[in-house]
Amino acid sequence: MLRSHTAYILYGEDDGEQTFGPSCAKKVLNEAGISALKSVPDYTAAITSPDDDESLEEDEARQQGAREPVHREPAASDQQEIRYLLLRQRVLQHIPGASYQPLEKYVLQYDQGGTLSPAAVRHVGNIMRKHDGGRYGMRSLLTVHAYDAALAYSLSISRLKNNKFLNDIHAYLHRHLRLTPKQIDAADKDLPNGVSLDHAGFYVPERPSDE
Repeated sequence: MLRSHTAYILYGEDDGEQTFGPSCAKKVLNEAGISALKSVPDYTAAITSPDDDESLEEDEARQQGAREPVHREPAASDQQEIRYLLLRQRVLQHIPGASYQPLEKYVLQYDQGGTLSPAAVRHVGNIMRKHDGGRYGMRSLLTVHAYDAALAYSLSISRLKNNKFLNDIHAYLHRHLRLTPKQIDAADKDLPNGVSLDHAGFYVPERPSDE
């Protein structure tokens, strides 16, 4: 199992699609590829593990006996906007209500050129900040993504496939983009070994009528 709970899907001209953990990905990529990894949006923020208090790079440095601190290059100024855009319009596009039509033109722009215009960055950033802390905020949607993937995994197991309660929880998540404490407890029981999810990011309505 990947200690980081993170995998990269790499494409080779001869061997097609292959999956690597962060450390192994760096071993098979050239410098340009390694640099490109830094721009890949991370949607695993709600996944926690005992290793979360130290990064992969710091862990590798420790194992190699390195004494110097690890220095990271700052993220590009538009990376958060791109992350938010792809999260809503691609990662969660199968969930009704998660995507936002005004953003679609920007994700098409990104698909075509791999970047966003300054005006697009500003607009996406304004939308992102407007929803910060709410149902459509980054943290809330990352938590939705984590639990959506976990529930899909649980329901792929034969003994749980027809579990009505878990299916109902999954449907509720898709409808409301959140879970109740009871639903969270039920979902957490069937997570893969070594994986735990941080549910604190879920949006909580001020009143039941806000659902």
